[in-house]
Amino acid sequence: MSGARDLAEELPDLILLARRCHDVHGPRAPGLFSQVLADVLALEDELQGEDLGRAAARLASLRDLTGDFRAPPEACATWRTLWQGLGRLDREVRARLGPRAE
Repeated sequence: MSGARDLAEELPDLILLARRCHDVHGPRAPGLFSQVLADVLALEDELQGEDLGRAAARLASLRDLTGDFRAPPEACATWRTLWQGLGRLDREVRARLGPRAE
């Protein structure tokens, strides 16, 4: 599936944000940020391997986990930026897959 690698260009920033959130907020929400970090790292491999189907499934799981990428009121700027970036990536992947991704 050509074109998945350009989607992966944004992943280094998302990985950095996920690591920061994991380090700062992980002790208060250990399962959430551990899972988000693991999924973002896996997304990098999936997009580099041009596996949009697996990436879409992983992003759907993240969408469920994060409440549709909506940050809570107490979320810091890093957390909000991470959720926004993941939401944008999710929309882009689904748009490339077309109706079968819905």
